[in-house]
Order: sequence, then C-alpha cells, then structure tokens
Amino acid sequence: MSELNRSFTLDYYRNPDAMPDSEEEENNSMEGASSPFDATFESLNSNDEEVTPLPTGITPVQCSTPSPPTPKPSRLDTVNKQFQACFDNIFKCVICLGKLNDPCLCPQCSKMYCRRCILEWLSLSNRSCPNCKFPMTVKGLVKLRWIEEIEKLEQDLRDSYSNMDIPKGYLCDGSYVKVCCKEHHLPLKFFCVECHECICETCVNIAGDGAHGSHTFKAVKVVYVQVLKEIVGELGKVENYREQLEKVSERIDQNISLFDRVLNEKRRELLEIVERVTDNLIQQHSVQVQKLQEEKKKVTEAIVILDLKLESMEHDLEQRTKQQMISLQPSIMQCCNEIVEEPLPDFNCIRLPAQLKINMPATCETGVFVVRNFSALQINKGLFSKDFSDNQGRTWHILAWSMTTTDQFGIYLEMVKGTMCWMEVNFKLLHRDPGKTISKTIRKNFSCIPQDGWGLQNFTTIRTIKEEGYLHDDELDVLYNIRPCAPIPTEADDSFDEINVA
Repeated sequence: MSELNRSFTLDYYRNPDAMPDSEEEENNSMEGASSPFDATFESLNSNDEEVTPLPTGITPVQCSTPSPPTPKPSRLDTVNKQFQACFDNIFKCVICLGKLNDPCLCPQCSKMYCRRCILEWLSLSNRSCPNCKFPMTVKGLVKLRWIEEIEKLEQDLRDSYSNMDIPKGYLCDGSYVKVCCKEHHLPLKFFCVECHECICETCVNIAGDGAHGSHTFKAVKVVYVQVLKEIVGELGKVENYREQLEKVSERIDQNISLFDRVLNEKRRELLEIVERVTDNLIQQHSVQVQKLQEEKKKVTEAIVILDLKLESMEHDLEQRTKQQMISLQPSIMQCCNEIVEEPLPDFNCIRLPAQLKINMPATCETGVFVVRNFSALQINKGLFSKDFSDNQGRTWHILAWSMTTTDQFGIYLEMVKGTMCWMEVNFKLLHRDPGKTISKTIRKNFSCIPQDGWGLQNFTTIRTIKEEGYLHDDELDVLYNIRPCAPIPTEADDSFDEINVA
C-alpha cells in the first residue's frame, strides 16, 4: 500500500462521525465518491441493481415475517444468457443447426458437424464439405475429442455461479441494499453479542422464540464505532512498526556508507603505500646505477687514453723511415709493455647484486568513532570510544566532548598502552556531502603518561554540527586515521589543519 492510500485510509476511518448513519446514505456516498474505474468494475463484476421505487399508488406493506419479493433478473443472468447464446452459436452443427453430438471437423474450413449428420450427408453422394465444398471422405473427418472437456468446464462454471452465496437482496419496501436479513429481508440494524453477527429488527423481536433467545443486542452503529476505533488503533500500531522498520533500514544504509568511507580511506592508503614503495625502489635503483656508471666512466677514460697512444704509434709507423723505426723500436716496445702490464679492472669487484629491497612503510589504523546521543552530552562530559589497537600493538582511546557555553566540540586522543612514538593522526567529521567533511591532522610524540595526549578543543562548533547536517539520528560519525611518522624538528610544527578535505 502506498503512503497516499495508507494515510487516506487512516484519515477516513479515524472520523466515525463522518460515516453514513444508514445503508442508504452509505450507498449514496459511495456512489458519489466512486471513480470511472469503480463504475466500470461494478458494471462488469456486480449484479447490483439501482434502487427501484414502487409504482405510484402502491403502498408497501410491513409485516413481522414478510415473504421475499419476486427477484428481478440481475445483470449477471443477462450476461450468462448472452454467453450461452454465443457458446451455442459457435458449437453447433452446420447441417442440423443443433447442439453438436459426437462432433467431427472439416480439415479445410474447420466447420463442425454431428457425426451422424455428416455421415448421412456423405452417403447421399455428396463427397464434399457442406460449407466450403472441399472434397472430403469419411476417413478425412477429424474427430473433436476436446469438446467434452469444454462442455464439462461450462457446466462447472454454471454450478459455481449458482452456488455462490451472495448476501444481497430487496427489502420489503422494494428498495435494494447490498446486505439484508436472508430470512426477513430487512436491514441489519442490530448486533448479537453472543452470536457475533448482525441481525434485523424482526430477529430481535422474536428472539425469545428463535435462535437469539436471551441474547444481548447492540445497535450496529454503536458496535461499528467501537470496532472502528479498535481497527484504527491496530493500524496505528502497524504504522508505527513500519516507521521503526524504516529507521532500521536507514541505519543499515548509514552503516554501509561508513564501510564505504573506510574502504575508500584504505584504498587511498594503499595508493600512498604503492607510491612510497615505488619511490624507494626508484631511489635504490638510482644509487646502484650511479655506482656502476662511475666505474664505467673510469674504464671509458682508460680506453680513450689507450686509443690516443695507439693512434700515435700507428702514425709513427706510417710516417717514419725504416732507419728511424729501427732506432725507435726499443721505446715503442717499452711503451707497449707498460700498457699491457697495467692491471685490468676486476669486473667481479665492480659487479653489484641486481636486487632491490621493498621497504614497506607503516600502515594506518583506520576506523569510525560514533558519538551516540549527541544532544544528551552535558557540559564538559566526554564519551570514550572502545579501545582499539594499531598494527604495532599500541592501544588508544578517543574522547569527544562538547562545551555548550562556548559552542565548541572537541576531540581528545591518548595512548593507554605502548611505547613512546611519533604518530600522525587525522580526524574527519563525516558528512553526506564529501565536500563538507571537516578534516584535522596533527603530528605528535605520544606516550602513556597521563594527560600527555592530544586534544583539539575547537575542532568545530556545535552550531555547525546541528545546522549543517552532520548528525544522523542524533549520532556523529568521526573517521580516524593513525600511523607512525618521522619526528618533527620543532614544537611550532606540532600540528596543522586541513579544512573541508574529502
């Protein structure tokens, strides 16, 4: 049921005074409020007849046990007759024009005949169909075995309609109502408490002699108002139950959205880890390659010097005379010996192992801290979260508090177990619109010393939280992200803020 129909139904029944006092008024009100669809539906499915007044000059007679009036033909009877005429017209013999008996079918035009009629027709030397003149023999006839099933279905439908107990009828004054007493044909104006049924005035008057002897009776209108109030009360409970279900559904959706936000944070963290690891690998690669490049540079310089000496000696061989070469032979041999005797660079000493080490950075501990019953927080009263641990085994507490006098909402973080360490902490006040997320990030040296945590008293204002849509069912969602970091040089750099960061 839609919201509009449900609210209309409740409003309609919550005003019993607006209900019609009589069945005639009820019929008139229903006729006035009916739609074209209702009229169409009633015309097709109802056998109700309009109230037909008695002819002029005839006075209705009231009696204690009146006899039922002569029933008038209903619209359903008319439809049944039309259906029967159409049915008989389709399933009739083309020859005798009567009801089919042991029917057969022409394979060409599909006209149906009684078997006796078509056999007699064919025996008169008419070897063709009476309708389409198609050549036909006795063997070519098609026997209709399903006609019996159709006749049985028709009879079952008739029986079901004839056995329907429709509590409708005409009153003694000739008017028509939807429900009346079956025995006396009078309006049902009283309710029998013991029998739990509505009865007419005559049933009440003869109660001592009939089935309702010594029973308690109430007016139908009074009982109707009482029943209506009970039904409306139960419907209200159902509506309230449905609203609670909707709230549970919304809370589940909110929880799913928190998981989505945490997943996005973890994805971002993984991307940062991949970027850091990649940068570290590139740095390692650069250092090792630089060392090899320096060794290669020394070898290249030695090759250049050797090429110059070889070029000089080759020039002497080409330009000197035979006598000069003979005289220079000792010096050339000495120069060559000096070059050859110089030790070659040992590649085994130059070689570096081709390996790079992946240095994984410290991962973050990410979660959502839910501040429940935000409106119930008293002045300077905090709300601790459950203990949570990071991947190094340290245990942390998060504390949220509000100061209504100064319109401030603050967050406090402390380490309750673990060794002293530098940590980078990020808090995000979540909003359905990622562009309105409030983010604060700090770096601090934490220890287990009491009151040595980090607190931000003016994280944001209470007015901002209430008016900008940060609350969901009086709950506030704070996403935290904690990971180790390098020490910072001065206390001046101890914290920094990032506002409106998604």
